[in-house]
Amino acid sequence: MLGASEIARATGLTQPTVWRLCQTLLALGYLIQHENDRKLRLGLPVLQLGYALLAGEDFRQLARPYMQDIATRYCAGVSFGIRDGSQVLYLQRCIGGSVRLADWTIGSRVAMLESAMGWACLAALPVQCRRSLLEAELADGRPGTDRLLRDFMAALPRYGEKGFVIVQGALSPDASSVAVALRSSDPERILVLSCGGMNDSLNPALLDRIGSELLELSRMLEPVVPTARTTDLRA
Repeated sequence: MLGASEIARATGLTQPTVWRLCQTLLALGYLIQHENDRKLRLGLPVLQLGYALLAGEDFRQLARPYMQDIATRYCAGVSFGIRDGSQVLYLQRCIGGSVRLADWTIGSRVAMLESAMGWACLAALPVQCRRSLLEAELADGRPGTDRLLRDFMAALPRYGEKGFVIVQGALSPDASSVAVALRSSDPERILVLSCGGMNDSLNPALLDRIGSELLELSRMLEPVVPTARTTDLRA
């Protein structure tokens, strides 16, 4: 609970300016005024604005120790992201050892066909939605899209068989990755986990084992996947 004068001191704004802003936020329901001392507190609509981000933060912290364990044991990079339209948004990243990996950081976005997480997203999407996204990718005419599409389609059957997709050399000639998708109540809202590293440390048998571990982790996390829609997570 804060009064207008306390908000003014905290923000460095003048009290009349703070009061005008507060009046607008009160009218919209983002602030609520206490009946007795007229102090202000946040209203429920604020949660609607930031719920997905807040829920995602808790979810990321829940997933992080398991991700770091996999990254450390396999000297690999483990990432957690979410589908954001035709891209994947990185929400968490754990690195094990001194592995050399692409410089993706939290908040990075990458096209669907250009990351293992994107491949898992595409594999998990309803067929018509996947087809529309791939047609849009081809229409963009970016160099290498035809080859990436062929490689993705070749990897797709494994997803149906085992629940994860393996990318060997398609995105980088000296690196391989494996990725799984986590579903929510919205079939087009997909979160993904991936693990990647250099070919000399991640052979096909090891990728298969890591894929099974990621799949087990995804099943453990799915019951607590945030229910807010993907668009609420865009930054």
